[in-house]
Amino acid sequence: MKGERLLRLLVITVVFVVGSLAPNVQAKDHLSREHLIKAAFLYRIAKFVEWPAEAFAETHALTIGILGEEPLDVALNAIKNKSVKGREVVIKRFARIEDLQKCHILFISVSERKYLSQIFDALKDLHVLTVGEVKNFAKVGGIINFVTVKKRIRMEINIDAARKAGLKISSMLLGVSKIIRDNSIEGND
Repeated sequence: MKGERLLRLLVITVVFVVGSLAPNVQAKDHLSREHLIKAAFLYRIAKFVEWPAEAFAETHALTIGILGEEPLDVALNAIKNKSVKGREVVIKRFARIEDLQKCHILFISVSERKYLSQIFDALKDLHVLTVGEVKNFAKVGGIINFVTVKKRIRMEINIDAARKAGLKISSMLLGVSKIIRDNSIEGND
């Protein structure tokens, strides 16, 4: 029951955020509804994650990074003036693995799938929430994977990877996600 209420709240929030983002995006950007939904999910997910204080030692902003060839950055630009837990949202595009430590949430594009092990190694001792949409992303070390099930975006969450990154994910978010743990899957979708 609690999970269903959270799922409804997430869906309502995503619909609201997508609706508020759409007017801010010019037609020439050709954003798909899917990109707007993913941007809204990234914004909303941040509200359900707790980072350790040292993750913000050098900045007061919450930085969402994008690695790879992904048009999602245009949709994310629409949320960059918003805030999460009192922190201004900043959007950055990264081209080099060496620069990844400068973000709190990292969206890893499908174009980077063959470099996942190097990316995860570079982030090994950092407090970065990794998000992707690559098959088996959460099973190979990513924290949150967007998957499409019956034309809806769902999440897989690797709670062991989150713990290793020093992140605490709300049980409310976990309750509406498929849990990946120790090479096994717990069904919560």
